[in-house]
Amino acid sequence: MSESPPSLASSESDEPSADVLRMEKLFQAVVANDQSTIERLIEEDRGLADWKNLLGDLHSLGQQTRGGAEVAGLLPSGAERIFGRYRLQEELGRGGMGVVYRAWQADLSRPVAIKMILGGQLSSDEQVRRFQAEAQLAAQVRHPQIVTIHEVGEIDGQHFYAMEYVDGIGLDRYLAENRVEAEEAVRLLIPVIRAVQHLHERNIIHRDLKPANLILDRERRLHVADFGLATLLNPDTRQTLSGTVLGTPAYMSPEQAAGKVKELSPAADVYSLGAILYQMLAGRKVFDDESPALLLLQVIEREPQPVMAFNPRVPRRLWWIVRRCLEKDPRRRYPNAGELADDLERYLRDDSVVAGKDAWSQEIVRFLRRHRTVMYRLAAIGTALLVVLARMCEAPEYAAFYRPVVVDIVAWGLLVVLWDVLGQRRPAQRDLTSTATTFTDVVVLTHILWLTQAVDGPVVSLYHIVISAAGLSLRPRRVWLAVGASLIAYGLLMLQPPEEGMIRLPHLSILYALSLIVCGAISSSHARRLALLTIADKTP
Repeated sequence: MSESPPSLASSESDEPSADVLRMEKLFQAVVANDQSTIERLIEEDRGLADWKNLLGDLHSLGQQTRGGAEVAGLLPSGAERIFGRYRLQEELGRGGMGVVYRAWQADLSRPVAIKMILGGQLSSDEQVRRFQAEAQLAAQVRHPQIVTIHEVGEIDGQHFYAMEYVDGIGLDRYLAENRVEAEEAVRLLIPVIRAVQHLHERNIIHRDLKPANLILDRERRLHVADFGLATLLNPDTRQTLSGTVLGTPAYMSPEQAAGKVKELSPAADVYSLGAILYQMLAGRKVFDDESPALLLLQVIEREPQPVMAFNPRVPRRLWWIVRRCLEKDPRRRYPNAGELADDLERYLRDDSVVAGKDAWSQEIVRFLRRHRTVMYRLAAIGTALLVVLARMCEAPEYAAFYRPVVVDIVAWGLLVVLWDVLGQRRPAQRDLTSTATTFTDVVVLTHILWLTQAVDGPVVSLYHIVISAAGLSLRPRRVWLAVGASLIAYGLLMLQPPEEGMIRLPHLSILYALSLIVCGAISSSHARRLALLTIADKTP
């Protein structure tokens, strides 16, 4: 028997609930026929299985209504379709809410790009409201590096807007195929930064600047092409989105990632521009992870690696500028895009830049933030080492007994540092090195307990801490690996005979093993719930 579908009852707040956001995401996946996303959403929430067929039937019905054929981007390759006074020729791209076509406007004999709501006539009022707000804001702006809006309208219930067609490719595709030298990256990006300055001067923040929203034309000029999340700097216009995470996690500012929408300022766009420049220089994103929740946590908490670690040719002065853009505190960034562009132009002229070298105290803070997790581990390991050394000083006659323990603890710390260094230098293997760290914790702890015959003492409770620490990865699989390793290790320790005069009660050992499983279930549940955070990713 299937679970009950999620309730769609709205709360007193204007903010969309998690159920509504999940339902909207499922509908978008059904419209786009994105089977992998549909399967993932249903796996995360079995209650959506009942809604999937219903939404599919509604979508099929919508396609049979007038104008429905154009809605979902079902344009065969090489085919054309009439849409009002436009002739749709080719799909250019699609995202969570919109689909973009290359089209021909016959009455003015010019190519245009047409953007429509992906859901067409079945779009919710909220989707239509967002789409219209995007079009209205974009239509207010006139700048050479910002795609011009020609018309905003509705045909047969299908909301759309027509805009300037830029013959080129997305910067994301270009960077995937090409390396960009430092000076070239700066020269390419400065005009876009000036365009964003133009927005800031009109009290508009973009909120979704990323390579996919920048088009590189045949003259190697970049254009801003998407205003899907742009908003006016007016608290009243943002009330309904307060607390909602909107944007693309890899490029959003920490305050945006934390859902602090009312605190957004032009400095949020400065962060995104810095993330784009970082990717152009380093050949990789500032932060990257398959889990959106873990990626958001990295954006909020972790300090980025210096770009020189991935591209030694990048001048340190340029890294200072990028680093200032990527500050966690928006007050420490450039206050707006104009000041960022000014500093980059000073860099090109070889003048001194506003962004300078950090004081040694700030460097220490950055280092600790960059290696936050390993520092917590080293603090715990260091404390254990001090306790053992103090015991050796207090009772020298036990020095020989504790000496192997000291060796184990030191080796533990060195291995933790080794796995962290490998994970930082090879981001693609970070999941592997994190798993290795968890196994290292279990193996070394088990060896220490074996040496000291402390399996019946309080130190054995450290297995629970190892399992809880694995939960910080937000990966349930790693939590259960820690549970399995801890159970095997505890079973091996049970083979060691108890100390003379001590009776080991079997039921207590069983209860302890069950407590490890319960600890794993709790940590895994929290990890899974956090990993299912809904990200309202808006492209294109």
